[in-house]
Amino acid sequence: MNNEEIKISQGFDKITGGMKPVDPSFDEILSIESNYLGDILDIGCGHGIFLKRLKERSGNKITSLTGIDISPKSIEIARNNIPEANLIVSPATKLPFKNKSFDFVFIIDTFCYIINFENALREVKRVLKPGGTFIFNFGNKNWVLLNDNYYKIRKKHEIPSCENRFSLKEIKNLLEKSGFKIKKYRGLQCFRYYKPYHKYELLVAKVIPLMHKYMKDILIETTIK
Repeated sequence: MNNEEIKISQGFDKITGGMKPVDPSFDEILSIESNYLGDILDIGCGHGIFLKRLKERSGNKITSLTGIDISPKSIEIARNNIPEANLIVSPATKLPFKNKSFDFVFIIDTFCYIINFENALREVKRVLKPGGTFIFNFGNKNWVLLNDNYYKIRKKHEIPSCENRFSLKEIKNLLEKSGFKIKKYRGLQCFRYYKPYHKYELLVAKVIPLMHKYMKDILIETTIK
């Protein structure tokens, strides 16, 4: 890890014990794909809850579960939550794995905190098997409720890294440049944070697809070109 990544690692170590361990959007994220199997990597695995939910959903179709996180304390907590997974302290920009190792790679609620997006995407591409799938979400720059007050609230949470937000167009360009193509995308979390009525927003968005581009987060499923 470089000096900036070390600082971020230490910062997340300080706050990880108080972070919310379960994200209500995990099930919705997993619903973007119907057949999870083979070797799985979760980049920024946190407490390991997403890997645990994926294992519960897919059972014996999963060959191996691997997670990395920049925070040693997060990895320590994750080992208690999902002891069968291979959990390693590592940044997203230099993955400690061989080429073509994984069938699915996830970056969930983490992409916005990565320092070098191009390097991270290059590493994802390197470790994906031919025909593999990369699924991630990102904070939407065009979210209809995004304003200065949101950033003030986020500052109180003492997140030890800048929270980068993107437009869908920017992400498409970044993925294209990195050798990925988008299979599908949709809005993740509703116009006003994650609420039960988000399922109704998704139904309306089937008629008005433009709505997806203005929700709080956007979920993307990609593969290598």
